[in-house]
Amino acid sequence: MRIHKLTIIYMMIVCAAALSLALFLDYKGVNFWSNIAVGILSSGVLALIISVVGYNVERRRTLEEFYTQACKAVRNLGLYEHDENEEQIMRTIIKMADYDYSALNTSYANIDFIWNPKKLRNRIYNNVYLEIVKIKNEIADKVVHFQWYLTGKTTNLPVMQYYIKELDKILVMRNDSEFQNEDGSVTKMSYVCNSTSRIIEEELNTWYFQLMYGKKASTKVPTKE
Repeated sequence: MRIHKLTIIYMMIVCAAALSLALFLDYKGVNFWSNIAVGILSSGVLALIISVVGYNVERRRTLEEFYTQACKAVRNLGLYEHDENEEQIMRTIIKMADYDYSALNTSYANIDFIWNPKKLRNRIYNNVYLEIVKIKNEIADKVVHFQWYLTGKTTNLPVMQYYIKELDKILVMRNDSEFQNEDGSVTKMSYVCNSTSRIIEEELNTWYFQLMYGKKASTKVPTKE
């Protein structure tokens, strides 16, 4: 996207300069050089049109690539199951930590808009990319402890349970409720209401999808061959 964006900007400058020069030379009655300036303007306009078409094609391809990589990363985060036993949770998190995020990083770096670049890029960063990276970093901080436990290098299960609880707070959205029993005692309940991976997926399939295909596009997952 960046190459096409810069080409469009440079061609607009060339066209503006050629138009101004052609008008000035025509005013001065220098017809020969005025015609040359008009020729440069015509070539610049043609190059500008080609650049705009190329940018639109590249814009869609780049946004689709980020969408694909973000969905893959979200599916990896969705491997987490809060109702498994501790050892199974640790194995699942180790598997999640093995995921390669390099393609996601590259696809995000390639996004570069012409209009509202800061606003649009910040929204993608804050609502999608940063959320994925934060979870990735939290998993990376704790996965080595799980590996040590499963290989017998440490046997401190309460510490592992604490780490799992910390990750659970990030990966799973819970609601806590209190119910008063007939005897006056209070029962506390915690239940899952959503997950971080699902929230990120909703971001991708709503406003981001419309950003790719326009506001009239229906919300659906694009298929790739």
